[in-house]
Amino acid sequence: IQEARDPAAAGVERDLVLVFVNARNEPIRKMSFARVHPVSWSGPGVTAGESGAGEETLELRYLDVDTNFL
Repeated sequence: IQEARDPAAAGVERDLVLVFVNARNEPIRKMSFARVHPVSWSGPGVTAGESGAGEETLELRYLDVDTNFL
């Protein structure tokens, strides 16, 4: 997220692995991304006096993806 917000970090690429878990916190699916680069980030719109969950969005660009079911 920091890199998506910082223009000086343009061109930084990393590999990323996301692991999805079930209600018992057991891994059920894995997605591996190669050469990931953050493109944009938007934070939650917060209004005084409101309660609830905030939603953030992080857009990523990547070279390749590999999806595995565990």
